[in-house]
Amino acid sequence: MINKNEDISFITDENGKEIPIQVLEEFTREENGKRFVIYSDIADSKDEETERQFLVAEIITLDDGSMELAEVDDESDMAYCQKVFDSIVEEMLSHSMGDEDFDDEDDFEEDTIVN
Repeated sequence: MINKNEDISFITDENGKEIPIQVLEEFTREENGKRFVIYSDIADSKDEETERQFLVAEIITLDDGSMELAEVDDESDMAYCQKVFDSIVEEMLSHSMGDEDFDDEDDFEEDTIVN
C-alpha cells in the first residue's frame, strides 16, 4: 500500500510496518495500461557513504480501491521502466550540468533500478 504525505510517501510491508520512501516517478505504460513507481527507501539514502538505490514496482489497484506494490516480472515492462529511469537521470544531469555536451561517457556510471 502507498500512503502519500507531501514529499515523503509510505509503503506498508507484509507485517503492517510503514516504511518511508521517496517517489522519483509514477507513470503508466500506454501499451498495456500498467502503472509503475520508481522509488528510493529513505532510510537507505541517509547514509552518505552508501550509493542510493532505486527500486521499481508495479502499482496494483485492489477491488477495495487500495493500492499494492508488486514485483515487475515481465522483461518488457522492466526494460520500459529502465528507459523511463534513464531519461529521468539524463534530464537531471543535463539540468545540473548546464546542458553541457559530454564527450567522455566514462565520466558517469550506468545507473540502474533494482527490481
